[in-house]
Amino acid sequence: MAVEPLPMEQLQEAARQSVKPAPDQAGTGQQGSPADKIKGVLEAKRKMMIVTALDKGTISIDGDFIRVEYPEEHSQCKAEIEARDKRNAIEDASEQILGRRLTLIASIAGQTVTTPGTVESARSVERGPQRKVKAKAPSEDDPKLQALLDKFHGEVIEVIKPEQ
Repeated sequence: MAVEPLPMEQLQEAARQSVKPAPDQAGTGQQGSPADKIKGVLEAKRKMMIVTALDKGTISIDGDFIRVEYPEEHSQCKAEIEARDKRNAIEDASEQILGRRLTLIASIAGQTVTTPGTVESARSVERGPQRKVKAKAPSEDDPKLQALLDKFHGEVIEVIKPEQ
């Protein structure tokens, strides 16, 4: 049985006809909620792991925040989307769809949620009494140290004076 090869034009036309865009894909004429559009942008960028993790949670947009709440059994998805690269991808997609960058807040159902405005107060509650407060105050005023803390999102835990 001999098979004749098809001309290149027929192959290209067959390929064009067989590939149809997904109805929720990023582009013009999108339908659905902003969360669906954000997932569509992520799908178009081939970020399927992020989309899968978002599908396991409940997504809501609240002001300048995109909130994702997971049930207890999908708590690993929260840690997954909070990774820096995935967080940036979600926030970039929100900016592309809505024209403004939304901040991602992921949570587990039934647990308290801290928004970025209350993060400092929550950290101070977690730490309890601060150690070596007297030594920390002058060292935190150092502009070089402050630049390092800002760059690497660090915090001063203890100041040890050099031996003389």
